[in-house]
Amino acid sequence: MFTKAETARVKGIGILLLLFHHLFYNVDFVEKTKMEFLFLSEDRIQPVAVMARVCVWLFVFLSAYGLSLQYQKRGGANSESTLQFLIRRWFSLMKAFWPVYVFVFFGYWIVRGNPMRVYENSVIRMIADVFAVSDFFQTGLLSGVWWYMCLAQIIVLLIPLIDSPCERLGMAVVPIGFLLSQFIPDSIHSKYGGSYLNYFLVILLAAACAKGDVLNKLMSRKMKHGKWSEVVFATVLFLGAAGLLVLRFSISQNDLWQICGLLSALAAFLIIVLVGRYFKAHVISAPLEFLGKHSGNMFMVHAFFYGPCSALVFWSHNAILSYFTLLVMSLAFSISIEAIKKWSKYNKRMTTVTNWVTSKLHA
Repeated sequence: MFTKAETARVKGIGILLLLFHHLFYNVDFVEKTKMEFLFLSEDRIQPVAVMARVCVWLFVFLSAYGLSLQYQKRGGANSESTLQFLIRRWFSLMKAFWPVYVFVFFGYWIVRGNPMRVYENSVIRMIADVFAVSDFFQTGLLSGVWWYMCLAQIIVLLIPLIDSPCERLGMAVVPIGFLLSQFIPDSIHSKYGGSYLNYFLVILLAAACAKGDVLNKLMSRKMKHGKWSEVVFATVLFLGAAGLLVLRFSISQNDLWQICGLLSALAAFLIIVLVGRYFKAHVISAPLEFLGKHSGNMFMVHAFFYGPCSALVFWSHNAILSYFTLLVMSLAFSISIEAIKKWSKYNKRMTTVTNWVTSKLHA
């Protein structure tokens, strides 16, 4: 079964890749921070860091997969309408984002000065960032990584729309979606995340997998020839994902047909199967699941640490120590904010508000 534990392990891998990507993909940034690599040259690290951006597709897949399963289970005694589903999932996203926003807002004020300058002193632009839609309207963001929160809201809106096509077409929805994407205007771009169209295929793939119970089947499937078959299958998954990412890297500058989005989606799928099926040893699974539990907070806050608080992250100017410093700072923040939320009963209060809103719609 593809359980919450497997999901957490993949998220743990995803956050490790994300931190690696953001620290080392930009040559100018590496030179500015004066990081030094002891064992490998910067030229060899940089392409790997660029390919590590597959982490975004991992998070998108897991989000779309989980939402698709939730949408399928809306029936029964406590059935909810599509509008109630959308509102409940939107509140779920925002209640995780708002505490991080408050921390970054006041943290920015301390280390950089008045954060309203980012919004050109516009309250409307600040409100857009509070509701995580600034990226869509190309207005100021306090943290560049918050573009993903805009994408996450789009995923929530898309799930009810693609539910029926995924049910009728199954996995065929992916190649059909790829063909249709050639005729969709590539006009909606994120300042930090590239074209939103890049993530359309992985959303379709995840929803189709949820409909066909694909991940559960792959997790529980037994190989005919025992251990060696498992070794071969794991190797194929790893080499397949690596090959797709290398191919994506090589054609990214000349991709006119949304091929990179397809390659990233397929690579993310292979990584998810690999991690879910084979990363089960406790010494590996336990820390990954712990990181996965905190990956959302770490995702949303880490750019504040390596940006406005860069002096704390790059104190050593050593690439490895800088990476682990960022990891520890982001994780420590997440543990602290979760403790504060538990003490203040924040999640419970937000759930009460969500239930009140959805009950009014039901009435």
